[in-house]
Amino acid sequence: MSQLRAIRIVVFGLWLVKTILTPVDSLAWLPLSLFQPVGFLAALPDAALRFLVQSASLYWLKVAVIVALALALVGRTRNVAAVAACLLITLQQGIIRGFSGHVHHSDLVLLYAAYLLALFPIADALVSRRWAMGAPSGGASTERVLVVAILALLCLSYTLTGTYRLIHGGADTFGEGSATFWALRNSYQLAHPTWGLGKLLLPHPALSHVLNASFPIVTLFESAGIIALISRPFRWTFIAVVIGMHLLSWLFLEVFFWENLFLLAFFVEPPARRAAIGNALSDPRLAVG
Repeated sequence: MSQLRAIRIVVFGLWLVKTILTPVDSLAWLPLSLFQPVGFLAALPDAALRFLVQSASLYWLKVAVIVALALALVGRTRNVAAVAACLLITLQQGIIRGFSGHVHHSDLVLLYAAYLLALFPIADALVSRRWAMGAPSGGASTERVLVVAILALLCLSYTLTGTYRLIHGGADTFGEGSATFWALRNSYQLAHPTWGLGKLLLPHPALSHVLNASFPIVTLFESAGIIALISRPFRWTFIAVVIGMHLLSWLFLEVFFWENLFLLAFFVEPPARRAAIGNALSDPRLAVG
């Protein structure tokens, strides 16, 4: 199985699982006064918003997303279905975030990756037609370029998150007890925490010290995440640190970006393809003009 096919299955498959497991139609039970439209939804009239947040509308939107994702995975019109799935997911996520008030990092990366997979074949066909008219010599690997673009997007999300934390958080973000505070808050605030291990930090100060000490180290690696695209030694260290961060976050902070772990797996390539990422960076199709 090619990398491109595998990453397509992972991205659209993850969205399919997330959509099936999310009881989006239950949002209709919430009062409309809690809904704060985000993105393009803010431009819609109130009547349209009231229609979208009805139970029947949310249910059939979920069905449409599931059908589009299934066709994007196995249908003959995969490219068209992929574009439709991305648009429907954007609408659905906009409604969900309108009620929740924030956007998860992992959802954004996965959504942008889906858009790349949906729109890249269209852009590739247009570029190939232009190249055919100009009769260029040689060819370019669509698979390499697209995989690198998605991995670059993943690394950039870590870099922007770490950099934002460094710039806007300042020294207070890494002060003694900052990570412990968030772990305790999430463990006690949630009605049914997954692990509740954050409650162990107060009676076991050693665990708290380890968690607080790892926070600035993880942030530095996140900020330098984009380097993982061009440096293989740093890439392996970055993957180890980030996976450890996600596991610690899951166990103690009750926050788990499990979607990112699937995308990180595409950094691990078999020996025959180890040079693909580096070669793709010099692909002629990346040139502008």
